[in-house]
Amino acid sequence: MSKLDEEELAKDLHVALNSADVKKLKEELESRGYEQRLANATGLIVTKADGNLSEGVILPFSSQDNTQVGIIAEVNTHKVVKAAAVLIYRNETKFPVSVEQLSINHGKVTNEKIDVASVLNSGVSIQVTQCDACITLYELGCDIGCGLEMALLCIIAGLGLTFIGGLACTAIAAAVCYFINNYGCYPQAPDACDTIGFC
Repeated sequence: MSKLDEEELAKDLHVALNSADVKKLKEELESRGYEQRLANATGLIVTKADGNLSEGVILPFSSQDNTQVGIIAEVNTHKVVKAAAVLIYRNETKFPVSVEQLSINHGKVTNEKIDVASVLNSGVSIQVTQCDACITLYELGCDIGCGLEMALLCIIAGLGLTFIGGLACTAIAAAVCYFINNYGCYPQAPDACDTIGFC
């Protein structure tokens, strides 16, 4: 995994911004009062679960509250092959409360939403999977930094975590990033994930 250089990022942003799906997602976010901030756009080259390389860009939006918002687009051979908007809703302490993912299905915006608490309070068999996901996401967050890059990894790369789903992965990533932003990366991943509640 690596960051796109400026030239690659500019090309992928051009492709993403001209995609019909990205335009619809942008309209939906703007109708909710969020403003696009292209100056903070980033991109990554990631290895997908199938072993192939893919490029992903993050189009961030500003919000008037504690919500973290962005559109994530997977770009392959000069076209967008997957696009989703991610909204991470946070409380007054900035802890992630819920995650919403918007996508385009048959030309219409559809959404899925998950509460972080429901992921934290899952049954034991699911928790083993979430513990592994937390450890992987914690190590990546400490390595590449926390932000919407983590959602990109969940949605596009799969991180080999397809058994928990992109939305649950993004919810775990949001909780992991809250921990990293507040306590740093000094605890080992299993200890940190135990403290967070995923192990």
